[in-house]
Amino acid sequence: MRQETALLDNITVLQHAEKSDMPSFSVLELPHGRDLLLLQSLFEVGKLKAELDAMRDRCIELEAEVAEIGAERDCLRNRVNELEAVIQILHERVNLGSDTSGIPSSMDRRKNCAPEVPEETGGSNTGEADNENRETPSSVKKYLDNKGGGKKRQGGQEGHAPTFMSFDADREGGPVAHYPGKCRGCPNMGRCIEEGRLRKVSTSHEYDIEITRVHTEHHLFEATECLDDGAQINCERPDVIGGRFYGKAIQLLVLVWHHLFHGSYDRIALAAKELLGLSLGKGTAVAIVRRAGGMILGSGFMDALRFYVLLFEEVVGVDETGARTAGRNAWVHTIATANITLLSAHWRRGFEGTVYAGVLQFFTNTLLSDCWASYFNDVFKKCRHAICDAHILRELVAAAYFRHQRWAIDMFDLLLEIFSDKKEALENGLNSFSQKYIDDVKTRYRQIVKEGFDEIAGQTKGKTHSLLTRLDKLEDAALAFAADFNVDFTNNVSEQSLRDVKVALRVIGQFKTMPGLVDYCIIQSFMDTCRKQGHNPFDMMRLLLSGGDIIGAVFGPQKAGLIKRMICLADAFANGGENEVNDAMAAISVDMTDELLAAASYGRFKAFDDPPPAKDSSSDVHKDKMKAAREKLKNTSKPNSDGAVDAASKVPAMPMARAGP
Repeated sequence: MRQETALLDNITVLQHAEKSDMPSFSVLELPHGRDLLLLQSLFEVGKLKAELDAMRDRCIELEAEVAEIGAERDCLRNRVNELEAVIQILHERVNLGSDTSGIPSSMDRRKNCAPEVPEETGGSNTGEADNENRETPSSVKKYLDNKGGGKKRQGGQEGHAPTFMSFDADREGGPVAHYPGKCRGCPNMGRCIEEGRLRKVSTSHEYDIEITRVHTEHHLFEATECLDDGAQINCERPDVIGGRFYGKAIQLLVLVWHHLFHGSYDRIALAAKELLGLSLGKGTAVAIVRRAGGMILGSGFMDALRFYVLLFEEVVGVDETGARTAGRNAWVHTIATANITLLSAHWRRGFEGTVYAGVLQFFTNTLLSDCWASYFNDVFKKCRHAICDAHILRELVAAAYFRHQRWAIDMFDLLLEIFSDKKEALENGLNSFSQKYIDDVKTRYRQIVKEGFDEIAGQTKGKTHSLLTRLDKLEDAALAFAADFNVDFTNNVSEQSLRDVKVALRVIGQFKTMPGLVDYCIIQSFMDTCRKQGHNPFDMMRLLLSGGDIIGAVFGPQKAGLIKRMICLADAFANGGENEVNDAMAAISVDMTDELLAAASYGRFKAFDDPPPAKDSSSDVHKDKMKAAREKLKNTSKPNSDGAVDAASKVPAMPMARAGP
């Protein structure tokens, strides 16, 4: 005990000496010097060990802070990438127009100016900073500048042939002389006329119509009894509408007001009363329109359109558009060429509505469409497919402008180059390209598609990937207009055939019943086909109301004869026996293919009258979709399994018009 106390006293002395200015001395001079040195060393080691433990704990704390900061940095980086993607999508949506998407011109808010080009803030989709090497899409800019509003003057464009009122000398009345106002009432006027002092300065023709009051005739329908057999004989009566019958002129006028001007039945009744003094009820106008549709259908005209396509057309365009009907969404499908228009109505947009008319499933020539999947069903595998390259151009413009895709500019230039070469070839009297030209075009096409996939390497979805995949799979369809000069670059013919449907919906809002929509489609098919065949549709309608041969009048005797025989074959399949079918086939002068036989056995064209789909099932599906959307919004900040963020899911839905019509 005394020894330990002495050691502690020596350590205290030593520490005091270190802190003061006392002269140094050897530790070994103190009593128990060696023990004191060892004890001091142990003391220093303990002190250093404590400091080391404290530093180790601090390092652990700093590592935890660094990991937390790194996680926060990664979260912020993902959030920045997500917001950049959202900004890109919103910018593209705001600037989409009829030249960069399927939005129709009537719904285009930016049709008076080209879309703004977003600033290139660096890099392509692969993340590489290649702004210095980025090509300027001058061809795309030129395309949009030419399409933008304000670039064309109003009225007829350059090269457009002017139209004037035609002069009909047979309908001209006697000349009406007009004299100067000062000469009227002058006592010398007669003398001036006799002496020929008044000379003709100019002439003009006045065009006007005479609106007369309704002409009513009282018809007596008499009956008698036959003297031979005593049977009662009644005379034939015209169709009675509402206890009376209306002449052809009134029926044509109602059809003009309803179908050409898209007037409601109430307004038709009002116009008849104020212009003609005719008390025409709303129900009577409905009956006139229904009767016209029924007469067109009963004359076999819709079947004539079917067989005209199958017998004479090499290329047909197909499309569809929505038509609000009875509070539900129905669809109008069109099969159109330069010669005919066939419209049909259905509740379904897809395959069921596409084949209801009984044409496309038996068609074996070229089918021109947009890229709607229903037109590429296996049922249509016998067709040669072509797609509307105007749709492709719009998507390429959007890819070049909004997503900075360099390959899209090359593809855009290639398609327009082929289109220009085809136009020049047609002007020079050629009807096809050389095989060397086609091979060269396909090589360039495939190279551009390959460059596109390289440019978006790593992407497995999105608009750009979808467009490239479509171009890769539908190469022959995209270049069909180059391989076959009968195929148009666009599908404008079929889209224009649906334009009146959209105009009618803009005026009336919706069709109240499906039969009303069906009648509209039948009458529109009749009128548009008559125009394409070079006939006045209302003259043809007057002939129809008179009970004339409408098929022969519209299509001509040669084609009409073959069409009528095909209709007879369809009737034989539906109502006759084997002998009737054989007789009908023997009367047909063309080779009967399996497809023509199948089309004839399909039966006659029938007006669609199925009830709408059950609302319960569709509402349940809608509820499930809304529930899934809400769940998706709850997880909006969570990345996917691969760490990527689905930016499109965070963009609120915008009311956009359909792509394509």
